[in-house]
Amino acid sequence: MKLFKIIFLNIGNYGIIEYIKMFFFEAFYLMNSEYRKHFFHDESATNSYEEIDINDKSLIFDGSYNPTPIYHLKLIEKFLKQKNLSNYTFIDFGCGAGRATYFFRKMFKKIIGIDFNEKYKKYFNNQIFLIRDIRRIKSLEDLSILKNDENFVLFFYRPIEDDSLFKIIELFNNKRSYIITINVKKNNSFKFSVLYEKFFSDKNRNIIIYSNF
Repeated sequence: MKLFKIIFLNIGNYGIIEYIKMFFFEAFYLMNSEYRKHFFHDESATNSYEEIDINDKSLIFDGSYNPTPIYHLKLIEKFLKQKNLSNYTFIDFGCGAGRATYFFRKMFKKIIGIDFNEKYKKYFNNQIFLIRDIRRIKSLEDLSILKNDENFVLFFYRPIEDDSLFKIIELFNNKRSYIITINVKKNNSFKFSVLYEKFFSDKNRNIIIYSNF
């Protein structure tokens, strides 16, 4: 019964055609054992911000851990392949078990996953993992490993509330950056240019890619 509720909920969120595409890509990629270990996480390694700071009502995250759908990553990959990103650094804010970082591992010079839960570090043997509460990132100095001459692709699969998320993005105003947001309300007052956008049946389910140059 619970499975049917999830299916009908996702059909409502994405539409039946888009959901079929999502299901196909999940089934195909999960047959690969190397991918599979990055897609399932330790049940004890929560990625829900409301569980670590329940008293701070202004910062409570409104959802628990959900990995980025492979179909979404394929759509993003199609766009990114049009760009020369070999000298860019990819940063996944709220990386969890590293699904997105593993998927894009061959496209970028450097891959960084950031998450507050250190239990996810085991998924990052060949990539950089930073233990940070991303809501507390106030300056680029909080990400001490970044270099002044780096270009960035910033990836957000709605890990925190929108206001805090866009404050992080604004820290990169002076850095050449592409910004990928998934299931984040479009910010019409945002100073960056919109290069790509896709909305599903529920308009809160979306993919938007910005650029600050």
